[in-house]
Amino acid sequence: MGRNTLKLTILAGASAVVLAACGGGSSSTPPPVSSTPPPAPVSTSGKVTGPISGFGSVIVNGETYNTDNASFVIEGQAGSQSDLKIGQIVTLKTSTDAQGNKSASEVSFEDAVQGRITDISATNNRFTVLGQTVIVRAATSFDEEIDPASIEGLAIDDYVQISGHVNGGGNIVASQIEKVDDETESFELTGTVSALNSGLMSFKIRGQDIDFSNAALEGFGENEISNGNLVEVKGSSFTNGVFVAENVEFKERDAANEDEGEIYGIITEFTSAQDFMVGETAIITNDATQFERCQASDLAIDVAVEVEGDFNDEGVLVADRVKCDIEADIEVESTVDSVDVDAGTLTVFGVTFVADMSTRFQDKTDTPVTNFNLADLGVGEYVEVKAYERADMSLYAVKIERNDPEDQASLQAPVEAVGENSLTLLGIDVETNEDTVYEDSANMPLSAEDFFGAVMVGDLVEAEGTRTESDSLIANEIEFEADD
Repeated sequence: MGRNTLKLTILAGASAVVLAACGGGSSSTPPPVSSTPPPAPVSTSGKVTGPISGFGSVIVNGETYNTDNASFVIEGQAGSQSDLKIGQIVTLKTSTDAQGNKSASEVSFEDAVQGRITDISATNNRFTVLGQTVIVRAATSFDEEIDPASIEGLAIDDYVQISGHVNGGGNIVASQIEKVDDETESFELTGTVSALNSGLMSFKIRGQDIDFSNAALEGFGENEISNGNLVEVKGSSFTNGVFVAENVEFKERDAANEDEGEIYGIITEFTSAQDFMVGETAIITNDATQFERCQASDLAIDVAVEVEGDFNDEGVLVADRVKCDIEADIEVESTVDSVDVDAGTLTVFGVTFVADMSTRFQDKTDTPVTNFNLADLGVGEYVEVKAYERADMSLYAVKIERNDPEDQASLQAPVEAVGENSLTLLGIDVETNEDTVYEDSANMPLSAEDFFGAVMVGDLVEAEGTRTESDSLIANEIEFEADD
């Protein structure tokens, strides 16, 4: 049994002045004509930062920005929209005209780190690049070279580029991961200078030691490197674990001079719910700030948020709205039952999901569709949906990925009921047999007796197997999942 979800005119008037002639030669006097010109259409400038969820122009934070006249800056170099990928964090310089049309004059992309994977833990959904711990989330996007499109598709020595946000613990939460084929093997790391030793000409970025004794310095002017500088370091070699820099570029911390801002990121500094930092942007809230998916009391270090508001004279973003991001702990892989483009819904394995402009769509088939979206999906096609349950009990799809057909189906969700050698997930009966394999959250084997002796309602469990004609799942593997 599956779940189902529920689902200006502007009246313009014109007034006319009527002049009526009356008997006796008298007439009405027309109103005076104003010499004041009508006000010019209002246009506002803005700064938008967030992950790309779609193209056909660029869709960021659920809004579409026309890019017909935009310039593109990719890693500090001139580029084009074709250089960008779903999930990458970009910064847009935007404008909104009097009719509400949004456009971007510049779209820029900078990675967080690029290098070889030196350590990996699929169980903990994290790996290490250039001494940086990279955390993989359900919403993380993977490029087409990574198969499967998850941390299981990565291995030690893979050369990767990571787009993401640094959290309060100094770890990079990946929004997009791409395998890079670069014969020159250039390593890159962006972050804040700490532990500067001017004598040894070294510093650290989030624990990674960097030797800049022979590096070309860019953008510093007459200033020297200082602790707290935001820099990008590039190089191609290491000495005893020390990153040997060939180039260190100073990065300006943007003091916003735009009218409006819409910033997606992770809270990295937190004084109070009225005063915190999201990445490099200072945020303040007030009594008029509206909260979505959370309350002010839920804000803290490492909470992912989307903040919308106006910049004050000091470049601080005064929040009109704060929307909290929620980790997607529900996953369904199976064939599509139905699609309702007008309602923005997709039903898979009897489970209905709601999608919108913030949903990331990726086509991983052998013949991918450009600008893939809900309208491109058909009944019977094989998809993977990652979602979370909203307050109204609907399931919001964070990411929808179309894949080539597979025989297997899978479900991940909190357990709703436990039967004799069976479970209920998302209203679907999950049946087991003597061939079912059981694992704990560390992927260690369990017996059927141990598994059913431990599993409880509310536990996060993944089951993989065969979808039956009666829409149950015959599981060949069931495992506990770590609850992020």
